[in-house]
Amino acid sequence: MKIIPKIKKDFEWVNWSPKDIEREAKVVVEKTKKDFEKIKSIPKKERTFENTVYAIEQAGNVGYENIGISFLQYVSTKKSVRDASNKWSSWRWQKLAEVNNDIELYHAFMEYSPRKEKLTDEEKKLYKDMKISFEEQGFHLDETKRKDLLKLNQKILKLHSQFSKNITDHEDQILCTKEELSGLPENYIANLSKDSKAKKYKVTLAYPELRPFMAFADSHKKRKELAMKASKKGGKKNIKILQELLLLRREKARMLGYKTYAEMATKHRMSKNPENVMKLLEGTLSNLKPELFKEVRELKKFAKKEFGEKELAFFNTGYYAQKMKKSLFDYDPNEVKEYFPLERVMDKMFELYGGLFGVKFKKSVLNLWHKDVMVFDVMEGNKVISHIAFDLFPRSGKFSHMACWNLMPGHNDGFRSKNYKAPFATVVGNFPKGTKRNPSLLSVGEIETMFHEFGHMAHDLLAKAPFESQAGTNTDFDFVEMPSQLLENWVRDFDFLEEMSGHHKTGKKLPKDLREKIEKADDFMKAHEHYRTFFLALYDQQMHGAKYKVDVLKTLKSLENKYNAIPSYEKSLFPASWGHMTGYEASYYTYVWALVYAYDVFSRFKKEGIKNKKVGKELREKILSKGGSVDEMKQMKDFLGRKPNNKAFLEALGIK
Repeated sequence: MKIIPKIKKDFEWVNWSPKDIEREAKVVVEKTKKDFEKIKSIPKKERTFENTVYAIEQAGNVGYENIGISFLQYVSTKKSVRDASNKWSSWRWQKLAEVNNDIELYHAFMEYSPRKEKLTDEEKKLYKDMKISFEEQGFHLDETKRKDLLKLNQKILKLHSQFSKNITDHEDQILCTKEELSGLPENYIANLSKDSKAKKYKVTLAYPELRPFMAFADSHKKRKELAMKASKKGGKKNIKILQELLLLRREKARMLGYKTYAEMATKHRMSKNPENVMKLLEGTLSNLKPELFKEVRELKKFAKKEFGEKELAFFNTGYYAQKMKKSLFDYDPNEVKEYFPLERVMDKMFELYGGLFGVKFKKSVLNLWHKDVMVFDVMEGNKVISHIAFDLFPRSGKFSHMACWNLMPGHNDGFRSKNYKAPFATVVGNFPKGTKRNPSLLSVGEIETMFHEFGHMAHDLLAKAPFESQAGTNTDFDFVEMPSQLLENWVRDFDFLEEMSGHHKTGKKLPKDLREKIEKADDFMKAHEHYRTFFLALYDQQMHGAKYKVDVLKTLKSLENKYNAIPSYEKSLFPASWGHMTGYEASYYTYVWALVYAYDVFSRFKKEGIKNKKVGKELREKILSKGGSVDEMKQMKDFLGRKPNNKAFLEALGIK
């Protein structure tokens, strides 16, 4: 198969103006309408997979890349462009929801019989998935109810967009003197901006500033001030939106014949039903709870003995945990950072996975939406098979978390074509930006985050699925996090971690004594680390599994009283800043569900070697290249040679 690489013209969208975005959004909607009309006009006896099923999958394809319509809202340096992207992306999806609500198109689809042609397995799955998609849009309902569902979907989409925008636009900060930054490393302080009037340092809610501050700042007062501000991100307006979304989602589920939104979300996934999900979540929380409370008791004793602290609180737990960790293991994460400059971490990451997957990463001269964006061509031999980009440093108005976008999924260039269009994926993050004197340095946790997102990227860049809707991370939602969580395991292999290290000034490897301290500290408060994810997944399921009206804040408080060992801020508006509530609703469990599979897959590498090229090749061929074109459980069985189990997962959690 010949791979068609991207060229400069494919990235013209990075320079779009607000007018360009508006124009392109309208073009996509009109093109989709015309494509659907053509499909509907085909006589029943002339229907084929290509002119009906494949044509529906390709509808709206304008023949060139138009990613900027939705993506520029996250990365553009111009507020006018970000606002236009947000506005017209929302408008486009609302209009497409109207266009897709076409009963005649559904009838056209149903006129085609997959039994009349010899289809490939991927084509059979596309047909099946498309049929499910039509059903989830309510085409089995009568006309009145379908119109009601359309209005409901449009309202939901609009609220999703506003919820996300409120988080992105929420900017707050505290001002600190140099003395109030005591405990924080010079590298951190050097990257802070200053308030010209107050002549103080500004610490914002951006993760690269918030997290280290909460863990290392000695100022009790300032930690509390920043934590309180962070707990209000998104504001009461997002609480109100989330309350409304829960009602609308439940109404949608009921219209489609489900008892709850959680039931609707899980039926066509690997998990199959919310009962299976709750069994995993509640069972694991029950197993972890005794260990969690034990860890907290030990931390309380330490804080009281060493600092005279009477009680742990939402703003001091992380701080005292770092102090206790250093006391027990003499472990300073900032010292470790010195050995992991970002550039070296990326080089070693490319070297490792390039060897496993049989590819190389070549720096590209392509300029994208910002000068800091690093672009690479992924090479197999002397041929380009895909493209990747990294936008890793904070800036005003930019997406404030860390995520990978499958911006241009790989796919055949035409029906059953022997030419394959190279995929393009990008990681957008917020690591501390370095200077000539102080390069960007990563903690072990930040390295894990980088490897996590690169796991998503590997899924995308190695794609060989024939259809765009099946390529890369376009899988079952409770499988999509498996490769990303799988790749984190290499960071936890301490031989590889040492190999990856290199002091940013001397180039020396991580010293043996420091490595030993990291190893010993690796299990420190491990239950606490996992507990939060399981807890939030349970919270998400309770909100979306309810058959009645749910109060977002009261439900959270009730669960905290039952499960948490440390009380949260009583006026916290945490759900308002929980971005997963637009895209991962009733689906936050997918992280831990996929984690089970990730540990099971890695068990082969643990047994056969973490750099074993044979295992790496099988991972690429049997899972990563497949995307969603093959049943995900079959992918797991093909790779493992057996049905997957949770033994490796439970062992990692310390549960026998």
